[in-house]
Amino acid sequence: PSKNLTEDRIELLNKVGFDWDNVQLKRSQHQWNERYQELVCYIEKCGNIRIPRNPQNATLADWTHKQRQDYKQLQKGEKNKLTEDRIE
Repeated sequence: PSKNLTEDRIELLNKVGFDWDNVQLKRSQHQWNERYQELVCYIEKCGNIRIPRNPQNATLADWTHKQRQDYKQLQKGEKNKLTEDRIE
């Protein structure tokens, strides 16, 4: 423990169910899942994955573009955030 995070403080935080996991990683995973669900809804509604980049769809269009970039990097053996479970 650090000087400020004593054993007593750790115990207190544990008692209230403090989440010690990486909050940023969880947020990233949550955002990815939200975009994925948005994509599924878009496909159900429009019947395709050709998302126009307009104000209404800008976030989803950018996200799908990023997924394609990440996939190409993965195919080249380059490191990125796209995991195998996200591809399937």
